Amino acid sequence: MNQKNESAQIAREALSLSLSNYLCRVLYLIRGVGVAALLQPEVYGIWSVLKNLQDSTAFANLGASFALLREVALGRSSDDVAGIQAAQQAALNLALLVTAMLAAVLFALSFTGLMPVLGEPLRISLVVMLLASITYYIPRQLQAQREFYFQAKYLLLYAFFNTALSLIAVYFWGLKEMLWALVIAHLLAVLYVMRHGHIDLRWQLDPAIARRLVSAGLPVMLGGSLFFFLRAADQFLIFGLLGSTAAGYYAISNFVAMTITQVPIALAATLFPRMMERHSDGASRQEIEHLFFEPMKLLCIGIPILLGGTYFAIEPVLVFGLPEYLPALSVIRIALIGMFFQTVWSLSHSLLLTFDKQQQQMKLALGLLVVSVFAVWLVAERGGDVDDVTWVAAAISFLSATVILLYISKLLRREWKPILASFWQILWPGLFTAAACLAIDHYVAFSLDTAWSALFVSATKLAAYLLSALPLCYYLYRYWRARQ
Repeated sequence: MNQKNESAQIAREALSLSLSNYLCRVLYLIRGVGVAALLQPEVYGIWSVLKNLQDSTAFANLGASFALLREVALGRSSDDVAGIQAAQQAALNLALLVTAMLAAVLFALSFTGLMPVLGEPLRISLVVMLLASITYYIPRQLQAQREFYFQAKYLLLYAFFNTALSLIAVYFWGLKEMLWALVIAHLLAVLYVMRHGHIDLRWQLDPAIARRLVSAGLPVMLGGSLFFFLRAADQFLIFGLLGSTAAGYYAISNFVAMTITQVPIALAATLFPRMMERHSDGASRQEIEHLFFEPMKLLCIGIPILLGGTYFAIEPVLVFGLPEYLPALSVIRIALIGMFFQTVWSLSHSLLLTFDKQQQQMKLALGLLVVSVFAVWLVAERGGDVDDVTWVAAAISFLSATVILLYISKLLRREWKPILASFWQILWPGLFTAAACLAIDHYVAFSLDTAWSALFVSATKLAAYLLSALPLCYYLYRYWRARQ
C-alpha cells in the first residue's frame, strides 16, 4: 500500500472509530440520566457501588491488555502468529481468572451481615462482572489487531444493547431486572464477536507470558487510572459509612463531572503518539516539553469556562428533570470544582509514558490513593457529610495536580522560575473559576418558591458568571491566536 492510500485508510479508520465513540458517549449519557431519573437516590447509590464493581473488571487483567498492543505489534513484525495468539489468550484468561476469584469472595460475603443491603443484587452483578471481563477486553484485542472498523461496530452495538435493555428493564421493573438485562446485553455482545470470528474463548494461560504482560502493563494501568480508583474507593467508603442515599448523591455528582473529562482524555490520546514520534526521533526532553505545556495551558483556560457554565446550568436540570437529586446540588458543584485539576493528570500520563516513567507515576498514584482513602475515612468517621467528603476529594485532586507538575518539572530539569511561571499559567484559571462560582453562588441569592424561579435564579447566576469569565475568554482567544 502506497503512502497516500495508507494515509487515506488511517483517516477513514480514525473517522469511523471517533464517530462510534461519540455515539457511544451519547448513548451512555442517555442511559445514565435515564437510570438516575427512574431510580430513587438510595437505590441509585446501590447501583453506583455495583457499577463500580462491574467497571473494575476493565482492570482485572492487571494491565495485560495495555501491554498486548505492543506484544501484537512486535509479533506481527516477526510473523509470530502463535505468539500473538498466546498473548491474546493470556490477557483474556487472566482477566477471567482474576474476576472469578474476586467474584467468589464477593459471593461468599453477599450471604453475610457485612452486605445486608446488597445481597441478591450483588450476586446478579457478579454474573455481569464475569461477562464484563470479556466485553472490556475485546476492544483492546481488536485495537491490537487493527480491526478498527469492526471495533467501531462492536462498541456501538455494545452501547446500544447496554442502554436499550437497561432502560427498558428499569422502567418496567427495577434494579434487579436491570442487572439481568445487563447480563443479556453482555452475552449478545460476546456472541456477536464470536460469530464473526474475532475472539477465541479457549483456556490457554501461559504463566511466563502473563507475567511479562503484567510487568509491562500494570504500571501503565495504575498510573493512568488513578481517578477511577479514587472515585471507586470514595464511593465504597461513602456507601459503607454514610449510607446508600449519600452514595447516590456522590454518584450523580461524579456522573455529571466526568462527562467533561472526555475533552482532556481525547487530547491526551492525540498528543501521546506525537510525543512518542518526537522521542523516537531523538528529540530532547526540553524539545518535547512544548507538546505538553502548550496544550496544557490552552486546555486549562478552556475547561474552567465549561465547568463554570455547568456549575450554574445544572440546577434547573435537577429541578425539572431529576428533582429527587436536588439535595445533591452542592455535591455536584463541589465535584465540578475538583474536576478541573484532573485535567492536569490526564495530559501528564501521556508525557510520562513517553519518557518511560510509568513506574514512578504508579508510585505517585498509589500514594495519592492511600492519602485519599485515609482522609475520606477520617472525615466520615468524625461526622462529616457527603459535602465534606466531596471537598476532600477535590482537595486530593488539587494535590495530585501539584505533585505531578512538580515531578514533571523535576524530570525536565527546569529551574524554579519557569516552574512557578508554569504553575501559575496552568492553575490560575481553575482557581479563578472556583472563586468566581463560589462568590456568585453566595451573593446572588433570591427566593426559590417555584421551579420557574429556580430557572430565573440560575440564569441570573450564569449571566453573572459569563461576565466574570470574559477575561478567560479573551485570554483563551489571544493564546489560541498566538499559537496559530
